[in-house]
Amino acid sequence: MNTNIEKQIERAKQDAISLGLIVRFIRHSESGRSTADAEKALGVPAECIIKSLIMFSPSTAEYFGFIISGSSRLNIKKACRQSGVPKLKFASPEQVEALTGFRIGGVPPTSLRFCKLVLIDSRVFTRESAIGAGGDEHCGMEFSPAELAKSIGARTVDISE
Repeated sequence: MNTNIEKQIERAKQDAISLGLIVRFIRHSESGRSTADAEKALGVPAECIIKSLIMFSPSTAEYFGFIISGSSRLNIKKACRQSGVPKLKFASPEQVEALTGFRIGGVPPTSLRFCKLVLIDSRVFTRESAIGAGGDEHCGMEFSPAELAKSIGARTVDISE
């Protein structure tokens, strides 16, 4: 495997360890960049997958992190209301990488802690474990949603549809 990819996955592992988060990394040959790709690569339904989304507030110039189930869509109006900002737009791939050090498709949910605020949709907690990106689009990271929320100081809210 590519040395840079190995470094990114190792960085994601060390990050999880530094937060005291117990995780299991799952390598896969297929890309898991999108939820549909991850379902196929991991052989699990979308409900077992989480999306780590980063949005930018033009009015405050701050980043906000959102974690939702792979089977859900982020409700932007709810996200704005819960974040306390009038408008949010998805961060560009360049902004995401500059903030987290990871490319879109590989951003571990632990990296959302670099955002001003992290919100986790309540639907994520319907399962004891979930799988998010593990540093690269060819690696998943399985964890307890409750432990993740605690380790990154995320609030649980209703932000999806």
